[in-house]
Amino acid sequence: MNNFKINALKLFIIILMCILNSCDTFDSHKHLIGRYYFNHTKFGKCICYKVDDNDDYVELIDGAFSLIGFDSNYIIVERNKDQFFIVPIYKEMNYSPEKGIVGPLNPKEFNEKKKMLKINADFSMNTN
Repeated sequence: MNNFKINALKLFIIILMCILNSCDTFDSHKHLIGRYYFNHTKFGKCICYKVDDNDDYVELIDGAFSLIGFDSNYIIVERNKDQFFIVPIYKEMNYSPEKGIVGPLNPKEFNEKKKMLKINADFSMNTN
């Protein structure tokens, strides 16, 4: 009977490891606004634009960023304390959503651009 328990435990561990190593186990896709999503996969984080109904996405900003905020016109991203991005939100379908992204900006440039574009967004989402 002891041998049976050991083999069952080994089988359980193998099955658990297969599940944990599958591609989508830890993937998360959070809808931000419109066609814009925050995706966090085992390959990293990114802000994406959903191109069509077949789950095809265009990566707009990827890498190590921590804070996101958005209003009805813009998404703001803090990569670190010294780099910021501004992503315009397209209301109509757009096959080149990466055009128009502003950044990287330093804090002073970011605050000036945010004021000039009348962006009402604050950093409300922590991606860590």
